[in-house]
Amino acid sequence: MKSSIYAQAEKGVNNKDDAINLTEAVLGLVEDALAVDNFKAAAMLMATAQAAVGKSESIKLASKVEKRNKEVEDARKAFDAIKPLLNKEGKELEVGKYYCFTKGNYEKGLPLLAKSSDKTLKDLAGRDLATPKESRPQVVLGDDWYKLGEEQKGLAQRQTFRRAYHWYATALPKLTGLTRTRIEERVNELAKLFPGGTGGPSLGVEITAEIKMIPNAHNGGVQSVAISNDSKWILSGGSSDNRLTLWDATSGQKIRDFFGHNGSIHGVGISPDKKFGVSASTDSTCRLWNLETGQEVRRFAPHNDWVRGVYFLPGGAKVLTACDDKNLRIFDVNNGQLLQTIPGHTKYVNGVGLSKDGKRAVTGSDDFSVRVWNLETGQQVQTFNHLKNVQHVAISPDGRRVVAASTDRVVKIWDVDSGKALYELPHTGSVMRLVISPDGRRVYTAGGTGNPGDTNNQIRVWDMGSGKELRQLTGHTNFVRALAVSTDGRLLVSGGSDNSIREWGAK
Repeated sequence: MKSSIYAQAEKGVNNKDDAINLTEAVLGLVEDALAVDNFKAAAMLMATAQAAVGKSESIKLASKVEKRNKEVEDARKAFDAIKPLLNKEGKELEVGKYYCFTKGNYEKGLPLLAKSSDKTLKDLAGRDLATPKESRPQVVLGDDWYKLGEEQKGLAQRQTFRRAYHWYATALPKLTGLTRTRIEERVNELAKLFPGGTGGPSLGVEITAEIKMIPNAHNGGVQSVAISNDSKWILSGGSSDNRLTLWDATSGQKIRDFFGHNGSIHGVGISPDKKFGVSASTDSTCRLWNLETGQEVRRFAPHNDWVRGVYFLPGGAKVLTACDDKNLRIFDVNNGQLLQTIPGHTKYVNGVGLSKDGKRAVTGSDDFSVRVWNLETGQQVQTFNHLKNVQHVAISPDGRRVVAASTDRVVKIWDVDSGKALYELPHTGSVMRLVISPDGRRVYTAGGTGNPGDTNNQIRVWDMGSGKELRQLTGHTNFVRALAVSTDGRLLVSGGSDNSIREWGAK
């Protein structure tokens, strides 16, 4: 259906900018078609890309389309050749190479290569499957995949570089000095190969400018925002109107409202399948919503005070909540059953963050402490301290670094494993929210002074590795209270006391 829509849209393109934008969009969708072996759709999309790029007058983009078209044809031929060999014993090398170097599906391909007769690939796959945790072996893996990619051509090179990109991105937040400089340059080079962020978190794209503004989103201010995994929806919660609203991120148009809360909505989330939304409120309830109908599905109880934050755990079958009654809780989404209670703080829990794999969480409290938790065991992993109340917290995707903001207007970064304080990020205004980019390289902080027009009512962008401030994103005219970043790192969404929701991206 999307292939047909893009083909129709191409007929109406009559200027260079539109032709470039359409071509890039189509190339991104080709990735989705190849992922499910839909070669008919991929061929149709490439025909559209070839027609559109002819109107772009871009020689560089035309070369990119030509190369991609060759890769699509190579993928089709490889699929036809491998189909008879799937699930046959003794064919681990052929099938493993197909999954890794044609499909880019290393989850399926690596175990097969590890059993194969090719010594080089067997060793490389074995080291990869061992999932090293330290930055040095991660960089070595990235270098070895990159070296292998240099020996390949066409689609095989692209997919091998994809794996190098993965390990470089994993290692980069922990690197320093010349090694960091080298890997950062390599990552930015590789990121250009993968349209739409399909190579992993978009390390090659920096969020630098406001790209859309939704005015008058909530009466009395926006308190919380969340972005769907495909970056197409935004769910927001109001500070004073006690309302949730679902928005189309592309058009900025309202999809529907959700009513029922009797307090400010401090946390919201969207399930991975986009069927459900979840909300946490000062009315001491956490609620599950059907995003299609707007109806409340159930409430997660007990909560004996304000609920400050909520996350869907990976897969969407469980939710994590943080409450002013000093507890973390995990609930079953399907039946609302309380699965686990994690006590620990001695005062209100103001913020909560979750690692990418859902195994670690971080909380911040009025007891001046920041605590890291193992959610599988319920045990505390690490404790850090601020000088005043901790307003908000975030944890890096790999669960190894923690960032926390306090009412003393200082944001601190700690290393979880060593317990070492790494950097302080000073602010002149209050810090209400902070998030970490999905590649772990950037920290976004938001807040302000509340004085209309004050330049402190902004979002500040920091480098996680050095603690250096990179830029400021200005536009809000009052406190910035809500902040969320998309799973591919290309979209940042904020909400504030000026009643607006703003979307930020690459200029």
